[in-house]
Amino acid sequence: METTGSTTFNTASYIITAVLTACMLFYAYWLTKHNELYDGIQVVRPTKDGHSPREAKKAYGGSALSILADGKRTAQGAFQVYTEAGVMIILPSKYFTEIKSDARFGTDEASKKTFLAEIPGFDGFHALLNHNMLQDMIRTKLTQSLGTMTSEIVEETALAAESILGFPSEWTEVRPIEPIYRLVARVSSRVFAGTRLCRDSAWLEIAVSYTVLAFDAARALRFWPERIRPLVHWFVPECCRLRKAVQIARSVLGPEIGNMKQQWEQAKEIQSGKRTSKNTISMMLDVAKGRPVDLIEAQLGLTAAAMHTTTDMTVEVLYQLCTHPEFFEPMREEIERVLRESGGSLTKKTALYELKFMDSFLKETQRLKPTSLTSAQRVPSEDVTLSDGTFLPKGCHVAIFNDGCWDPQFFENPERFDPYRFLNMRKVPGRENSSQFVTTTPEHLGFGHGIHATK
Repeated sequence: METTGSTTFNTASYIITAVLTACMLFYAYWLTKHNELYDGIQVVRPTKDGHSPREAKKAYGGSALSILADGKRTAQGAFQVYTEAGVMIILPSKYFTEIKSDARFGTDEASKKTFLAEIPGFDGFHALLNHNMLQDMIRTKLTQSLGTMTSEIVEETALAAESILGFPSEWTEVRPIEPIYRLVARVSSRVFAGTRLCRDSAWLEIAVSYTVLAFDAARALRFWPERIRPLVHWFVPECCRLRKAVQIARSVLGPEIGNMKQQWEQAKEIQSGKRTSKNTISMMLDVAKGRPVDLIEAQLGLTAAAMHTTTDMTVEVLYQLCTHPEFFEPMREEIERVLRESGGSLTKKTALYELKFMDSFLKETQRLKPTSLTSAQRVPSEDVTLSDGTFLPKGCHVAIFNDGCWDPQFFENPERFDPYRFLNMRKVPGRENSSQFVTTTPEHLGFGHGIHATK
């Protein structure tokens, strides 16, 4: 005779088995029958000759540039490809000006598709959905305050470099991405959260690992049908590790953010609302204006963005310097000259502006090897017909191909690395500003462009 406990256990087992079986049957059906492609738009690398959507997505992960280049060459306009995030309609960069500020092209749905922002564990990317508060804070608060934070950034960079890299007396072989990850984590945390957290080993460990874990989890989960991801993520090992990292982040950040919030409240009362916020916690509270905001997920979002883009950029710059050692001397000479002219310090905004060769070197590095091959991922909220007749259906996933970076129409000998390219462009009347590293243009989308540009 079965006991009540064993009956309950058997019932639970049957339910779990039934759910998992249903999921697997749905997955099998999806792999064989589901067609995500949009009518009327050329497909690049279509799934024929036995290639499934799953195989096409894997192919994109390893050959994205060649697939996108094939699309540009053969389509002469919009085309669609299978990506790890699903089917995406790719628009050449010439379309960017047309869609960049069009309110019909929203970012929230794109974040859900690309960054899985509504799945537990992807908390840092969920911050992107919070009524644009994070983006507003970056644009109206953080960017405007960076000039006053230069001395802190310089100080923390020097301290972090000494701690992480040291001063070896002999040549030492290193794998650069690992120390750069830690360096970026520490310096960005100084800007985002202040001195205490930027030197907290527990937080720095999360800052370094969260982005890597998030990308691994996204890569694993994207191969499951979108409709069952809210269920299967509980069983995907990569997603389990990501949720654990968020749990640790909340335990580490919670008390410190609580203290910062209390200080912000006190400053608000004392100064009658007039105060200068010195970290992104208080900046987020300023922007929220009483609306609910998850400050921990906002910190994870900022950290993920900084870790991914800054680390990639720094590694590429080092690669170009090692590949072209002849540019060490002119860069060193410029730094020494600017130091002399600015009284031995680079903390002044005017001093940074005078590092024009370095600025050009950075922008050229980004042009030749942008962090992402696509930019401005959007999902239109209604059917849209572009000026040339291209039809984009409601709910489709759209992105801009950063093809302008390698277009001879904009850049002479685009395949060649020329660190003087943008320095020379700055001398052309009317191009003084557009040729600076921080300035975005439709043909150079390293930081995006339009109202959602990263500045």
